[in-house]
Amino acid sequence: MSWEPIDTAPKNESVLVFASNQQFVAWFQDDATDPYFEHGDSESMFNRMWCVTDNKLGPFALRGSRPTHWMPLPAPPTN
Repeated sequence: MSWEPIDTAPKNESVLVFASNQQFVAWFQDDATDPYFEHGDSESMFNRMWCVTDNKLGPFALRGSRPTHWMPLPAPPTN
């Protein structure tokens, strides 16, 4: 795996992103291609934003510098 330009990142899929010398697990929310978004509703508050979550209170829009690179997450442990 290697870092790729952020413009090539998949949408609506968690990936590792690099921004301001930090790494985050994040996803780019795109309502138009999100299979779970109800398209009859108005767009979500995070549409067209990089998002993160703390698995309690999130999701949240990623603040600070815009990510510049991404890479896929590694496979989860098997045991």
